[in-house]
Amino acid sequence: MQVPLIDLLKTAEVAHPSVLESLTFEGTMLSMRFRGWPWWKPGTSGVESTIAFVFEEISQGSIGLPVLYASYLQNDEVLEDFALCPLAELPWAAPAEHAIYCAAPLPEPLALFALVHDYLAKVGADYRAEDFLNGADVLEKFGEITASASYLVATVPDVLRSIVCHELDRQNVRYNVITHELQQDTRIRVQFVGTSFLCARAFAHFD
Repeated sequence: MQVPLIDLLKTAEVAHPSVLESLTFEGTMLSMRFRGWPWWKPGTSGVESTIAFVFEEISQGSIGLPVLYASYLQNDEVLEDFALCPLAELPWAAPAEHAIYCAAPLPEPLALFALVHDYLAKVGADYRAEDFLNGADVLEKFGEITASASYLVATVPDVLRSIVCHELDRQNVRYNVITHELQQDTRIRVQFVGTSFLCARAFAHFD
């Protein structure tokens, strides 16, 4: 049987033991087979069984092979921290559809950088402040941009727009916000055992 993994996890709670039995890559597809308590079967008898998680079109992230290998050897609670979430449900992953333009120098550019950085760190986002702030991959460059009279300071989703605009108001910097309607990213975020990546689809296969 094949079912969307997100749907399965909404109706069945992961239970232990769950041992990683195998891990297979085929192009951009990852398949992981687990053996243990059949938590995915309603009214289970408790007889040990197997289930496979299949992730298609993997992109943007990392797979902690050393950690997974260690789990393969000794961890019977490998699914303890497993988490699956559509990007559409994560505010920081919403489309960066708001372009914020300033019409005066920014007195404290590092204060703005710190606010964006701290928010993303707090929510465990996969993005960094420099992914949203113009030129912030090099702080000196960000400082030069924000010292000019007219510039793009950030391109952000809704949740960061309020943070950036509030800080610009605090620093008494005039600005305009131009919004472009962008399509929501439909990928799924997968996290567990030193691993975090995005995929287009995720399925569970079991008897």
